[in-house]
Amino acid sequence: MPVIEEMPNLKAPRFGGYCLFDIETGPLPDEELNKVKPAFEAPANYKDPEKIKTYIQEAEVKWKEQAALSAVTGRVLCIGTKTGSSLFILENDDEGVMLEDFWSAWIDHRKAMFYVGFCCKRFDLPFLVRRSWALGVRVPADVRNMRYWSDRVVDLSEIWSLGNYQDTISLKNVSRFLGIGDKTLEGGEFYRLWQSNREQALAYVANDLMLTEKLAVKLGVMPEAA
Repeated sequence: MPVIEEMPNLKAPRFGGYCLFDIETGPLPDEELNKVKPAFEAPANYKDPEKIKTYIQEAEVKWKEQAALSAVTGRVLCIGTKTGSSLFILENDDEGVMLEDFWSAWIDHRKAMFYVGFCCKRFDLPFLVRRSWALGVRVPADVRNMRYWSDRVVDLSEIWSLGNYQDTISLKNVSRFLGIGDKTLEGGEFYRLWQSNREQALAYVANDLMLTEKLAVKLGVMPEAA
C-alpha cells in the first residue's frame, strides 16, 4: 500500500493522465439533521400507543443510519485521490474549504486529467456538487455539459454495465468476481471508524482507491502501471 499523505491543497502537483477519486461521507451533526428531519408517523392501522412509539423510534433510527447517503442529510468527510503512485487524502473539518480545494484542482488539471471513479456519476459527483451548492462553493462550469457529466469523467460502473444501466454491481462484488481484491469493511461502517480510528479509516480509503485502479486496468480503461 502506498504511503498516505495528507494534502491540504490538491493544487500543489500537476499530473497528466488519470486521477482516481473516491469520497467518503457521514451524517450532518444532530443540530443540522434536526432542521431537515421529517415528521415520522406510524401507519394508520397502528392503534397501540406503544407500537406507534416503537415504529416512530425505529423509523428515525433508520433515517439517521442512511443520512450519510444524501447531500441533504450528509456531508463529505474526505476525498481520496490517486495519480500514479501518489495517493492523497483530502480532509478538513471545514467542508467548504475541502470542496474549494477539490474544485480548484479540477480547474488546474482540466486539460491534463481524466477523473476515474466507481459509481462516481451517480453518487460522488452529485454529492460533491450538491454540498457545494449548500455551502456556497463555486462549482466549475465544465463539471456538467448540459444534461451530462464532463467527458473527463470515467465511471467504471458504466463500463461494467455494458449499456444495461439496470445491471448494477458493488465495488466489493466486482472486485471479488475479477479477483483483484476485497473491501475491508462496508461503506455504512465508515463514519464510526472515522470517529474512532482515523488511521484505519484512511487506510480504508486507500484500499478503495487501489481497488478502483485495479478495476480500471482490468476493464481496459487505464494502462497497467509499469
